[in-house]
Amino acid sequence: MVFTNGRGLLRMLPPGSGNAGSADATINLGAVAAGQQCAAVGVAASPAITAAMPWLQGKQLAAATYDRNPVARVSFGQYRSPLIHLREVY
Repeated sequence: MVFTNGRGLLRMLPPGSGNAGSADATINLGAVAAGQQCAAVGVAASPAITAAMPWLQGKQLAAATYDRNPVARVSFGQYRSPLIHLREVY
């Protein structure tokens, strides 16, 4: 998947009927893409590319430097609700 001018389309299809699980998606913002691979089930791995924008990387958890790429988790087979957060006050 390639972003152009900050835009791109990432499409993840569910793993099939009755299957549940999750996958982590990340954007490689670092300056170097050596040794990294993008792979999908049933598809040959292809070399990863980099956005070469390390100034957008962040500091996560107890890391000492700002060298972490953003990560998003995609979940399959979970209960679908129109609510993000529900709070009941009595």
